[in-house]
Amino acid sequence: MTIRTGVSARPATRHAYRHGLRHAGADARGEDRRRHAPTGVRRGDHRLRFRGGHNEHPPQTKHVGVTGGAFVVKQTPQRLTRMLRELANAAYEEELRRALVPLAAAFDAWRAGTITSTGLKERIHEFHDGPARELFLNYDRRSVRLAVAHAIVRGVIARAGVAPELVEHLKGAIEFYERPND
Repeated sequence: MTIRTGVSARPATRHAYRHGLRHAGADARGEDRRRHAPTGVRRGDHRLRFRGGHNEHPPQTKHVGVTGGAFVVKQTPQRLTRMLRELANAAYEEELRRALVPLAAAFDAWRAGTITSTGLKERIHEFHDGPARELFLNYDRRSVRLAVAHAIVRGVIARAGVAPELVEHLKGAIEFYERPND
């Protein structure tokens, strides 16, 4: 038996040491499992491909348009983003309250005995599939900017109650919703 000098007899990692492995990539039989990556994939690349990788969460930027073949990226300041979310929540609550008024009347009619339980159940189902779903889609977190602009134009949010810098930020979207439909 020859003893090599300059090579540590201890395994490289604590895990390998505890389990009696020669190095971190070895399995219990001492074989290197790192070479068994999926076919056509270099070692290490399969993690990026199958587990989301480092680009799983893109930065919070908006692609505004293309100029000269390159994207122009406009970043929304965090303060404005927070104000947009608060206004979107307030507008959602107000629109949901308005949409629930007919359903509340249906509950009152059911208590009075003018409609049956089945009729009430159908109205609840219609509300769930109609106004509730539409509001949920309108106020989706991905389109908060457009939802707030649309709520301002429709009068759900008073324009006077919105900070001037936010109105300036939403100017293009507000102008889009104020345009007459042709």
